[in-house]
Amino acid sequence: MRALLLASVCFTSLLGALLGYDIGIVSGAIVFITKDMSLSTWQAEVVVGSLNLVSAFGALLAGSFADRFGRKAAICLANALFVFGTLTVVLSYGFSGLLAGRILMGFGAAYPRPRSPQHWPPPHPHPHLLRPRTHDACACSVIPPSQPPKCSSTHPTQCIILLFPGVGCGFVVGPLYTAELSPPERRGMFTSLFEVSIGTGILLGYLVAYVCRDMPLHIGWRVMVGCGGVPPLVSLLLLAGLPESPRFLWAAGRRQQARGVLQRVMDPAEVEACCEEIDASVVGAAAPRDALRALLSPRSRGVRLMVVVGLGLTVSQQANGSEAVVYYMPAILQGAGVRGRDGLLGFTVLVGVFRTLCILAGALLVDRVGRRPLLLASTAGVAASLALLAAGLWRSTLWLTLLGLCGFMGAYAIGIGPLNMVVISEIFPFRLRAVAMSLALFLNRLVSGAVASSFLSLTEMLSAEGTILLFAIIASLSWLFVLRRVPETRGRSLEEMEAYFEQLADEQSQLTPLLNERGAGNTNSRGSAR
Repeated sequence: MRALLLASVCFTSLLGALLGYDIGIVSGAIVFITKDMSLSTWQAEVVVGSLNLVSAFGALLAGSFADRFGRKAAICLANALFVFGTLTVVLSYGFSGLLAGRILMGFGAAYPRPRSPQHWPPPHPHPHLLRPRTHDACACSVIPPSQPPKCSSTHPTQCIILLFPGVGCGFVVGPLYTAELSPPERRGMFTSLFEVSIGTGILLGYLVAYVCRDMPLHIGWRVMVGCGGVPPLVSLLLLAGLPESPRFLWAAGRRQQARGVLQRVMDPAEVEACCEEIDASVVGAAAPRDALRALLSPRSRGVRLMVVVGLGLTVSQQANGSEAVVYYMPAILQGAGVRGRDGLLGFTVLVGVFRTLCILAGALLVDRVGRRPLLLASTAGVAASLALLAAGLWRSTLWLTLLGLCGFMGAYAIGIGPLNMVVISEIFPFRLRAVAMSLALFLNRLVSGAVASSFLSLTEMLSAEGTILLFAIIASLSWLFVLRRVPETRGRSLEEMEAYFEQLADEQSQLTPLLNERGAGNTNSRGSAR
């Protein structure tokens, strides 16, 4: 295995640490932020869930951005926006400042630009460097980004806002880049490292919150949040040594560069075969708008099955309340009888350590055991553990609550957590992959943000144990979905997946009439017996 491949995968996985650290640190810092700024329950929910909701729309743009400007450019943008968003949160002194920083982390924004009433201006590779287009002239000279031009159009309603993907971009491009760079026999493990990075970031967030617990109220939470700017700064400094995705380079016509990247990350005997597969897969690659249309209205049965599997997994991963449980773990432990700030943070750190170890175990098993067996075991374990957690909260029994909490974290981390990224990054063909991942991660972040933003309200309405039991029922439905719909994809190259899913879809279409006939026959026989 080449050192550059391992270094590139590990480096890209740092993108997961951005969201992971935010999840971990917010679960500890939100208590201090609420006291310092006198936030209401609704405002605290918005601060916690806003990053996920906003990053959902960032993810929706990420695929098009990565297809046009490259995977490296998208990684750079995600890191830069997270740094600026972190600074905005740290320097804020009210709810509006907190919300603005969280929005900047997840999405980002640029200045207004006018458009002609007759037509949309042609695309430009660097839109933030263009002067505004007027009706009688077009000046495209480069200007400093720090001096955004004012809209000079006589039609103010024609101004638009340019929005760029932030953390949502990193969520899409990180697994996408890793899958496109990795060989089939190690792709599952390498793509799982993104979830390992999320788990490590969560654990670091817990540890920093624990270390800063005795700082003055108005300083402690700012130090906690500010430390989250370190990983993206490191990523920006090391970005120059990262190779571009060879599949993106090949699709862009830069075949010699793509071949050079493959020679640096693969064994020489594998390069030519890989080039032939890539060449066959990128022919006729769709534009982002055409790719989105092909996903929403698929003509082939194989693509329809890919969409069902990919979107179903990404929604079920968050619908079981995984991130909400992490965000509000101190509140859950307090409901189980843990008292004192040190006790709450200490138990939180221990659960975080257990979760990270389970993620590592899942990353090591995914290419040995397979995707489908791990998903089935994971979703079943999540449902059972959530039921135990609900019982522990109902009876206010600490050991039962901890057993359910650790079981939930372990079952989630070893399967459905990392494997969601693995599956959706490998099943789609190149012409649809980036846009498909954008759509999947859009739904993933949207569901996560909705759950996190409504968790406190749900506990007030249904009680804590009732809310957790609701998540257990959803996890049970996820197990049924995996059992009926999700196939095994271990060991197959990215270029094989389309033909494989077409074969699976044809087999399912042939099997359905047989099952219907058998069911009708059983009904008629019972009727005759009567």
